[in-house]
Amino acid sequence: MKLGLSTITFRGIPLEKALKMVKKLGFDYVDIAGIPGWAPHLDFPSMTDADVQSLLETLERLKLKVASFNVGANIASLTDSEKSVKFIQSAIRVASKVSVPIITAGVGFRGGDRGLSVRNIKKLIKFGEENGVMFTLELPHLGTLAEKWKDALFYLSEVPEALITLDTSHFHISGGTLRDLEPFVDRIKHIHLRDAKGSEISYIPGEGEFDFEGFFKVVKSKYSGVYVLELEVHEASIDVLTKNVEASKKYVTKVFSVV
Repeated sequence: MKLGLSTITFRGIPLEKALKMVKKLGFDYVDIAGIPGWAPHLDFPSMTDADVQSLLETLERLKLKVASFNVGANIASLTDSEKSVKFIQSAIRVASKVSVPIITAGVGFRGGDRGLSVRNIKKLIKFGEENGVMFTLELPHLGTLAEKWKDALFYLSEVPEALITLDTSHFHISGGTLRDLEPFVDRIKHIHLRDAKGSEISYIPGEGEFDFEGFFKVVKSKYSGVYVLELEVHEASIDVLTKNVEASKKYVTKVFSVV
């Protein structure tokens, strides 16, 4: 099992410190967030060649591999989609320079224009291919045009070339089942691990309701990518976050090993 940790877990501290925490906790893989206003560890449009080189040197020094850039933007907005597309394109350019294989982004916020979202997705998939980076959609995802599984199915049908970043917590509350997921496992290229209970998605693995054993049985034989812990524990101290990461790592490793 290739297990990583997202810097979203340490969104309240600077990137270099977050990366050091990821390594200290025993991970070789990391997702780096570039989500304005939430987890702004990287501001892709403003990054200079010197910034890119500095990031490369930090990753090399810590012996960390970036599994994905997690990029926040609203590609379904009638007023902001052009800016959002450019933001994601800048992330793709940086990913290409840093040898990051995957970009994770959403389809656009709830209330946006679905047709515009689809057109921008196709544009970004093509742009990613031209730059040697895989553009993936986080499907399903709360608060977006694809927060329900039935909405995710629309995108998977409308954009047959679309690839998936699957977040277990968002999937759990989407109304989808593991049986529903089975036909799409080949399109899952990145995975975020977090638990959920009811409509709440901020549980650490093992403390919610998601069937991790069943999930690993469905994906394990076909998915060879990184499983990334993306923990969101609000207003917690570093000590609490560390304990949550350690408990999550122990739990998912144990469940994965018996599947």
